[in-house]
Amino acid sequence: MTTHKRNGLGKFYDAFTPAERFQLVIEALARGDEQEVRRLVRSCPHHTYTIIDAAYTDRMHTADSIVQAVALDLGPRITKAKMIESFEEALLSTYNSCANEVLAAYFLAHRAGAMWAWKKAGMEGDPSKDNEVGEQDETQTPLLEARIQEDSEIVTSMLKKFKLKVATEALAMWEAFSTFCREELGLEPEKPITVFFAPLLSEVEDLLYMTEGVEVDQADIDRYRQLIRSGWQRQYSADLR
Repeated sequence: MTTHKRNGLGKFYDAFTPAERFQLVIEALARGDEQEVRRLVRSCPHHTYTIIDAAYTDRMHTADSIVQAVALDLGPRITKAKMIESFEEALLSTYNSCANEVLAAYFLAHRAGAMWAWKKAGMEGDPSKDNEVGEQDETQTPLLEARIQEDSEIVTSMLKKFKLKVATEALAMWEAFSTFCREELGLEPEKPITVFFAPLLSEVEDLLYMTEGVEVDQADIDRYRQLIRSGWQRQYSADLR
């Protein structure tokens, strides 16, 4: 005779509500009482149901899971590329502002030096009226601008390369997902995205704009496509079992 028969509790096992049985099973699993779990599961009432074709519902659920997984991987990559692009634009604006400040400081210093030399020489009046002494030396302007431009291009070039690397990885993933959708689902990729994760569409549009004219290594596309396809087949097969 089992324990629950001996202690008179057996008759209660059939009377648990689904919520109570769920709580008891979780508690038994948490304390490692496998025998209690088996009793609770065996005593659970059995019912016969009529449901929508599982081959359809499983396909819907698996497509949802695949889109969510792709979005979780693709979305952050696009966001990172956009952040790099924004930083690049902000940095370029900062360099332009710095260039203006440097030139202004140069001309102010040039004028201050001229004034000091003018007075040291015992001259009176405003040296700016003297073409030779007071005239601003603009011959250095192109040199200063070129130096600032050179420094700016070093940093922005690094950012462009980094952005391109991240964006190209994201583009490869999008191309892989697009191929998967056409081959496995018979749909354009925008359709399942719209149904299961609509916010990703605007991000993809930004990605395609950033990577216009960029060529992606087919090997990268194939690698991502195989990962997506394997996930689809594994999950879809599991759902059908």
